[in-house]
Amino acid sequence: MRLTALSFVTICLGGSAMAATVTLNAIDWGNYSSTGAHNAASWSYVAGNCASTVCPASGVYRDFFVFNLNPLAAIQGIDITDATLTLINPSSNLKDPLHPFNGGYQSPNMSVSGNAGQPADTFSIFDVTSSIAAVRRTQAAGLTGAGIYNDLGTGTSYGSGLLTKNLNMTGQNSLSMFFNQDGVAALNGALDPFATSLFAVGGAFLDLPAFRTQANQYVFQGTWKGDVPTLLVTYQVDAPAGVPEPGTLALAGFALLVAGSVRLRKRYSNS
Repeated sequence: MRLTALSFVTICLGGSAMAATVTLNAIDWGNYSSTGAHNAASWSYVAGNCASTVCPASGVYRDFFVFNLNPLAAIQGIDITDATLTLINPSSNLKDPLHPFNGGYQSPNMSVSGNAGQPADTFSIFDVTSSIAAVRRTQAAGLTGAGIYNDLGTGTSYGSGLLTKNLNMTGQNSLSMFFNQDGVAALNGALDPFATSLFAVGGAFLDLPAFRTQANQYVFQGTWKGDVPTLLVTYQVDAPAGVPEPGTLALAGFALLVAGSVRLRKRYSNS
């Protein structure tokens, strides 16, 4: 199990519903090679085409991220409205102690990706239909792992992010992807107050050239245990019927405070 945390909650009251945001840290993450190999002990979530001079083994990699939604599932009447997945791309001063730094994002397109009319590199996130328990286990190269690898980069897309050379700059080395309607619906569907509400997404570097014809076109190379993926979730909870709205409660409390102050002044003036 990786780190788990409910980082912070901000609550805004108004109308007939309570709106809040919460940041969840991933409890697990990793990657799969196109051969189906996965090392559950690895902290890396490199994605793309990677040569053996950079990665432990050459090949094409896809990644995954698992979140525990139990804190949200326990809230009665919750409705998730927005979500943002943020991933860390190591910059040149953030080094994996086990491997020399070769740049978190490398690509023949990196100098022009993001510029109008130029070749662009995109990283996208997808639904995971494989068993989350199976995804998190170490897998040897073979059909089982290869099936999971295929799953991580296909199916329903939840969002995407454009890769640019700025990702290799300290202070700009994070990629945030907003969930589309399918992603938000999947998050709501994963909430189960009576079971473990785990939620997983897969990730893939899109539009790579044919396997092995272009080495070293990747992102998130060198990610380590401190590069924790996060999921920022915005949700609302409808106020139960018969319960005054938060604004009404605040006004009522203020009125009582004023009334008490007036009575106190009258008592002292008559004494």
